[in-house]
Amino acid sequence: MRNRSAGVVAALLAAVAVYAQTAPGVWKQYPYPSDGFAISSPIQPTFSTQTKPTDAGNVEMHTYMIPLNNNSVVMISASEVKGLEKFSPKDRLQKAKLGALKAGNVTLTTEKEITLGPYPGLQYEASNQSLHVRARMYIVKNRLMQLLDISPVSVAFSADAERICTSFKVL
Repeated sequence: MRNRSAGVVAALLAAVAVYAQTAPGVWKQYPYPSDGFAISSPIQPTFSTQTKPTDAGNVEMHTYMIPLNNNSVVMISASEVKGLEKFSPKDRLQKAKLGALKAGNVTLTTEKEITLGPYPGLQYEASNQSLHVRARMYIVKNRLMQLLDISPVSVAFSADAERICTSFKVL
């Protein structure tokens, strides 16, 4: 479990180094039609893909990372999860939340249901000794969309991260 937390911290530090090399510019909208969303950001997100084993089988995750100047990062992921159609959107969101908490080795502190237009969602906050996370998750058809604001535990969630997350639109 500590290795996963250390991995998140290492990713956070790497994101800060990338941020230092790419000075933020004017806020722009970045559409990603193949993943079904658009966001506004001061810099273009970096893209990565990976396959993760889940209870529903292997899932290909597309992740977009936006480092911020307060040692935090916003991560947006889109993944199509097949085999969970028999579960309600609320159940799928709970399964995704529990998987994320376990993967990040964090403890849930708050949780509430949210929506994005017609799409059901879940917002929660979680933390461990070194970082805290504010997450928003949405079920859009068979796709799970996640927005994670990850910061060192000593740093408040930033206004820029909130602006990025509230700019999120389903295409």
